[in-house]
Amino acid sequence: MTTSAISDKSALITGSATGIGLAIALALARDGVRVVLHGLPGQRAATTALANSMGALGSLHVDLQTESGVQELVEQCDELLPDGIDILVLNAAIERRAPWDQLSRGDAELQLAVNLLAPLGLTQKLTSGMRSRGWGRVLFVGSVQQVRPHPQLIAYAAAKAALENMARNLAVQLGASGVTVNTLSPGAIETDMNRAVLNDPEYRAAVLSRIPAGRVGTPADCAAAASFLCSDGAAYINGANLFIDGGMAVR
Repeated sequence: MTTSAISDKSALITGSATGIGLAIALALARDGVRVVLHGLPGQRAATTALANSMGALGSLHVDLQTESGVQELVEQCDELLPDGIDILVLNAAIERRAPWDQLSRGDAELQLAVNLLAPLGLTQKLTSGMRSRGWGRVLFVGSVQQVRPHPQLIAYAAAKAALENMARNLAVQLGASGVTVNTLSPGAIETDMNRAVLNDPEYRAAVLSRIPAGRVGTPADCAAAASFLCSDGAAYINGANLFIDGGMAVR
């Protein structure tokens, strides 16, 4: 995919200390975008070093479990970029594995808070500048679980399905202002969050049996598509959901 120059734009990528978020941040930086990384407070040293090495505008370190955490990230972003951001990539996520009938309410609420309510709050608070300038990109990072829910991740899958619905809703409401809202939905990707289960040979074989492409994906597989959806070249793509899953969604 070829992207047009967007070197005058700035972007916040949540959950960009590692994995898919970091790959997207690196891809946008290569496109000339001025990126802001985001990680948890415990990732401060590593994320700051990454930001310095890639020439990022900076890195912010906030837990998004609570409404106050969302507000804190907004305030830090506004301080770093007082004119606002142009691109918002909502990648930060958390999962808690458990059989559906053993999932605690606390773990369910945690996944809904980080995976659904935080993206909503950040979109509400960080898109006003995009609308006033007549150009913006909001990219939600969903999951193949929107259509292929994992039996031990019922709350995670439900939150990701709701996130994709929210993206379509916002695409209708923001499209006329020049702001596009799309969803990038990875399948089985080799990330820190997934590595422990994918290192189990039996589990990995079961996953591979559901992927027509015959391999587990990498964060780089997601980055090029994300870069395109955030570009000028994707100006007429709005409300779309793009699976990056080797075909898992259609098997």
